[in-house]
Amino acid sequence: MKAAKRLVLLPTTTALAVGGSFTGSPAVAAAPLLTSNPTSSGGLMSASRRVLRLLTAMAVAVLLSVTGIGVAAPASATTVTASRTISVRSAGFYAGGVWDIYQSNAFLTVNLTQDGGGNLYGSAVQGDMVGTLLNGAVDGQNIYFTISWSNGAVGRYTGVRGADGRLSGTTFDLNNPVSQATWVTSRTF
Repeated sequence: MKAAKRLVLLPTTTALAVGGSFTGSPAVAAAPLLTSNPTSSGGLMSASRRVLRLLTAMAVAVLLSVTGIGVAAPASATTVTASRTISVRSAGFYAGGVWDIYQSNAFLTVNLTQDGGGNLYGSAVQGDMVGTLLNGAVDGQNIYFTISWSNGAVGRYTGVRGADGRLSGTTFDLNNPVSQATWVTSRTF
């Protein structure tokens, strides 16, 4: 006669931790909770409760991963990862080079370089003042940069590339926000 095998719970437990995994991808996993052991106690009712708990834990893990919350699995478990869309800044145009800005209250020339990530670096000249770009970037059809001028002013420029390819926007002095102006380029990008 064959000996009957019973399903029993391993002495370890599975815990689901809410939080992002190292890669940023949600992971859903479950370690095997049941095993076949003819010498252990713990009948069929105990095994069915454990299966129900496992299914509940897996349903919660799937729900959390669908809503974008990562679920970390135990180290011994097999991991299945789902892909996640990550937004990456993309420069829609190249703003590098020497070009003029016509402000409603001044005229200046910028000399910019742009890296592959859309970040801007460079300098500017307005009359006898010189400026250094503190930061800046092209993001899609938008541009922004901040110029520190030799007279102490710090100009923040924001703009957009229009349908005609020209840049236009507004600027203000970070040290004196009341001092504002509009600006436009004659060059197309």
